[in-house]
Amino acid sequence: MTAEETCSASVLAAAAASAAAGTTPFWKVIILSVFAFPTAFWVVMYVIPQLYMTFRPVPDLKKRYNATWALVTGGGSGIGKALAFKLARQGLNVVVVSLDDDFLKATMKQLKETFPDLEFRSVGVSFSPGIDYLKEIKESTKDIEISIIFNNAGFLVTGFFDQAPLGKLLANMECTYINLVYYGLLYISDAFLYAYIVINRYDTFSDV
Repeated sequence: MTAEETCSASVLAAAAASAAAGTTPFWKVIILSVFAFPTAFWVVMYVIPQLYMTFRPVPDLKKRYNATWALVTGGGSGIGKALAFKLARQGLNVVVVSLDDDFLKATMKQLKETFPDLEFRSVGVSFSPGIDYLKEIKESTKDIEISIIFNNAGFLVTGFFDQAPLGKLLANMECTYINLVYYGLLYISDAFLYAYIVINRYDTFSDV
């Protein structure tokens, strides 16, 4: 709680105490209550989601999507690495896509040592314009079915937009947004096509 909120609460408490003692007019208490309401409302609206996220059970993605493999971009370190470990704890095999550096090698080693019964694959690529990173990802996953994708890779470009180097802006767009479209074309479209074939086969057989 900020100093301003603490001050508002203190003023309101003092006014309520004065009103109870008969020294503060009731209309002043009402005015102070009106001004204090936004603070109280903000606190309640902040606390409720926090409590919900704290006590809400973590969904079992393996069971929900009947998945065997998951893919995490930017999984060599940071949030992506944490995601890879979370998915592995749920019994999912994980493909880790990240820059081909020591972080990726260390993460793969930790995953294999921590979860010896699961499979892990690494794809070292750079999400930069002009690099056919999708070809390497497709080649590394052609024999498995990817059911879950966490597009975690990305970075921020700080400073004014007009002063940032064009190459850096294009790399940011490619890494953060454009590659997600490619994943959709590579994996999600296959899933929809498979569902379409199954549904149409069922309808065909039903008509016979």
